Amino acid sequence: MLLRAIRYDLKTGIFRKWFLYLAFGILMGAFAEKAYQWLNVFQLKGSALDVLLYLFKGNREFRKDELEGFEFPFPFMAIMTLVFFFFVYYVYKEWKERSSLTIPRFQDKSIWWISKCLMNVIHVLVLLVVSLLFVSLVAMLHGSYGLIYHSQVFELLEWQVLQVNQIWIYLGICMPVTVLALTQLELYLQLICSPVVGYVIILGLLLISTFYYSKWIPGDYLILNRTALMREGGITPLQILVVDGIIILVTLILGLWTMRKKECL
Repeated sequence: MLLRAIRYDLKTGIFRKWFLYLAFGILMGAFAEKAYQWLNVFQLKGSALDVLLYLFKGNREFRKDELEGFEFPFPFMAIMTLVFFFFVYYVYKEWKERSSLTIPRFQDKSIWWISKCLMNVIHVLVLLVVSLLFVSLVAMLHGSYGLIYHSQVFELLEWQVLQVNQIWIYLGICMPVTVLALTQLELYLQLICSPVVGYVIILGLLLISTFYYSKWIPGDYLILNRTALMREGGITPLQILVVDGIIILVTLILGLWTMRKKECL
């Protein structure tokens, strides 16, 4: 029954949203192109990896004594606004409009919720592939191939990668797991409140993170400038994965408990 539920969610939650994945890819490509235009001014040829680091480096936190140094990370917030828009109504709509039809097919309300969580895992993997694909395509158009880190690109920005050997731990593991945790939180909030409220809460966490640095706010895990990758004493992969794991586990359990209390509409 779980496989049947997953197939259903893949069809309605992933495949039917192909246009959003395309829009996400185009957005990533547009920001990548803008990054290359900046690099061309200095006659540098950065790789797709350099561009990904540039897009997700974020900004330093707000400081009252250094107001002129604060810069709002528009590319980061634009990307994240779309990332968390994919399922803004999905769980709410599925429960309100189709639960009376789908729950009997799956024979268990718990399966219904577990399937949504597994669909979320696939969704995050698709986002990761789309990001790499479109940024790499833009890089190839500019004659850059491969995923190689070039320190000279970031010397222009007066910041550096402190742990080069851990770049993919942050980009390929920590950031996707954080997106997974926050999206699952967003899905759970749809079970207990308005979808808009859940979406606003997630964006609120991200907005707070752009201004303030905290090892306990998940939004900071998506800003590389707050991590040990680019900051002395920054947030480590272990800290990120522990907090994300707690969010995923708690929302999974709460979702199962909430589903037992709900009656099909």
